[in-house]
Amino acid sequence: RGGPVDLLATITASGTDNSSANANAAAAPVIGSIDEAIEAISDDSGSDADTTGDAVAPASATLTVNDSPSTPSTQAVSDSASDTVSETASGTASDTMAGDDGTATATVSLTRGTVVTSFGVADIGLEPSGEDAASLTTTIWRGTPVDRAILLLDSDKVVGPSPALSMLAQRIVAHRAVPPVGAADNADTLVTARLDWLASAGRSEALEDLVDQLPNDAPWLEWKQWLVETQLMSRRDDEACRNVMYQVSRTFDPFWHKAKVICNAARGDVAGAQFAADILKAMGVDDAAFSALVTTLLSGTAPGDFDPALLEPLHIVLMDAAHTAIDTDGLAALSEGSVQTAVGLRYLDPEARLVSTWRALDRGLITHEKAAKLWRSAKITPDGLELALARHRSQPSALTRALGWRALDADKSPRRLAFVAAMMDADIASGAGQMMAPLYAELAREALEFEGAAEALAADEALAGKLGMLVSIAGPAALPDALATPDVRAWGGLLGLAAGTRTADIAPFDTLQMWHLLPLVEQAAAPGASDGVSRDWIALAMPNRSSPASYLSISPLMLRALEQAAGSGSVAETVLLAHRIVGTVGLAEMHPSDAARIVAALSAADQQDTARALAAEVASAHLMAAMQSVEITLPP
Repeated sequence: RGGPVDLLATITASGTDNSSANANAAAAPVIGSIDEAIEAISDDSGSDADTTGDAVAPASATLTVNDSPSTPSTQAVSDSASDTVSETASGTASDTMAGDDGTATATVSLTRGTVVTSFGVADIGLEPSGEDAASLTTTIWRGTPVDRAILLLDSDKVVGPSPALSMLAQRIVAHRAVPPVGAADNADTLVTARLDWLASAGRSEALEDLVDQLPNDAPWLEWKQWLVETQLMSRRDDEACRNVMYQVSRTFDPFWHKAKVICNAARGDVAGAQFAADILKAMGVDDAAFSALVTTLLSGTAPGDFDPALLEPLHIVLMDAAHTAIDTDGLAALSEGSVQTAVGLRYLDPEARLVSTWRALDRGLITHEKAAKLWRSAKITPDGLELALARHRSQPSALTRALGWRALDADKSPRRLAFVAAMMDADIASGAGQMMAPLYAELAREALEFEGAAEALAADEALAGKLGMLVSIAGPAALPDALATPDVRAWGGLLGLAAGTRTADIAPFDTLQMWHLLPLVEQAAAPGASDGVSRDWIALAMPNRSSPASYLSISPLMLRALEQAAGSGSVAETVLLAHRIVGTVGLAEMHPSDAARIVAALSAADQQDTARALAAEVASAHLMAAMQSVEITLPP
């Protein structure tokens, strides 16, 4: 009896191809009890492995090499018990060949007499759609050596202070393109760096697509486990269980056999799931939390207490399936790569719901409208305004931020206006102002209609100006008349100039004394935006017309590198370098002239939309700093 024995295969996955497994059924032992299962393991432990127990036995493969520089094939490199298996080369020099452009492609046939196009792991990625189809081509890595690409992907600041630039960088990393030069020799390292980047960004959906294209073998098995966890959390049991069925016939790794228990239960085979769980325990797999949660899932009994530090993603799958509340400790058991998936968990407790929503919003994975809806759906008793603000000021976190927003949302008096401004100040100080501004602006607009709000604003010009700045930061929606102070109107004009949506006009610079932003705004201005007026710069520069300002300068070496990358047409290098530079300093602290050079480089790399969005974000950061400097008195 050679090879591993699938002790837990008490059911047959619907829709899977079990032809090879059936062909070897006579060689497999019949397991009728736990004792027989353990005996079978003992008998097989010393045998040399063969393909007897494989759920899918690959046919002999014919491997030829095609070094054509054409666009990589879109065929997925994944295999499962129900799919036609396209096992790909690992991307090493022994089985792939790199062309001058770094492409590593191969033709692999797993069905005798048939040749299909395939490619190495370095070629995986997402096909462009929407805006990416026009701005991101298959040559974004043109001329970039693979070691440089790996270095650029090694970032401690995947989610940077610029949402627009972070989003573009993430699309670059996920994009299917001709690999960097020399990728065949470092394919595994390159792909791992891309996967790690997307995981740090919380982009579960993009990460799923890439991992699904990888071979079902080392060194990708941990990623395949993450994929199954994600599919189960997303309630895509059929997809997950096909992968599980494939792996349980190949390995005794406890993870896959635990996942098989969940698959049995998901398909209604309670007896099979319980038997499989008992076998795991008899095999020495000691996981008290897993056993308790399986019992809860199968019998409905309370799981009891267990150490939150021992929770793993499979436990979270069981908790959600068993309708057991998942608290913030349970949420912490999930990796950053599951941030997008966690939003869809049905049985998060109220605090976990608040936290998971912020984590997704902060990474740009959900809209502000959806975040507001999810926060309002959390069944909590809102705190008073004073308590919520004091807690958030002292220890700002995802939870205190969400609780503060809920407290504001629950208050229906004019007092909300001042506390909205104060809460925004706290978030600006903690680096969350840009992302929270639309949510606070919505509450401020609503509060303008409360009885007594007009009188409160008329009596407090500073508060009106502060809230006007908040609404301006939040977006281009019409400014309410009650908040339209002269300075607020000037800021609106300046933001429009930075975003390239207004004709050139020096009035906002003069009103606000923000002349230091002139280089940035001039660079970001849309073509033809000049009003044609000749300026008397000498008169404008007379004493007392401009205040000095202090900023942090970007390394000249980094800026030269950025401009070189943009000039050579390397889009990926340009974007990732810009993302790295911006991540080293706050947008409001960055020298505007340096920001202008970054905007120019992005435009040269044909990323004009992101360039203008970055310029607007820098201007917004200066507006937030101005807003924070305005002092108000909170109402009693």
